[in-house]
Amino acid sequence: PWTGLVNDYADSAFSSIFQAIGDRQWLDQVDFIFILDAGIKEFFPRHVLRDVSQMDLERSVLAAHDRAFEEQRYLPKLWDCLDSMGLSGKTRKKAYDSVDEGRKVALRYMRDPSPPDEVKAFVSRWVDSTVKHLHRSTQGDPTSVLEEHQATEVFERLLKAMGHASQWAGAVNFCR
Repeated sequence: PWTGLVNDYADSAFSSIFQAIGDRQWLDQVDFIFILDAGIKEFFPRHVLRDVSQMDLERSVLAAHDRAFEEQRYLPKLWDCLDSMGLSGKTRKKAYDSVDEGRKVALRYMRDPSPPDEVKAFVSRWVDSTVKHLHRSTQGDPTSVLEEHQATEVFERLLKAMGHASQWAGAVNFCR
């Protein structure tokens, strides 16, 4: 209900921001939480938020902010990574969709990104979910899109591009 609207609003806001100024180096250091919160309180119809407690609204806005911001920051890096590896057309699209879907699945299970065990569990679930999605989208032949060494390279590049390479080093593991 209202939480879906908050997430949709955050997606739309961050999509617009990243389309307009996504290439700016300083964008990662800006905190948009108060702007997003003010926009929701100003533009949502009063009846939508009437029965929502301040605490629930703040929690939902913060979660939507963090998720939407990180997603908009991440998706262009995924596209660039696949492009720089020479993937194109339907192959790139299948790889893109699978890696993105795998990440969404992994994020649903993530609690606290700080402990090393949680980080490894996240990356492991991301990899597993990506391979499962690739398996489905390729009728059982994921290597028709990404060979094992290419998939490893995709994850290692993404973790490095997102600034997590040292934190998540060694967490990418394909059947080793």
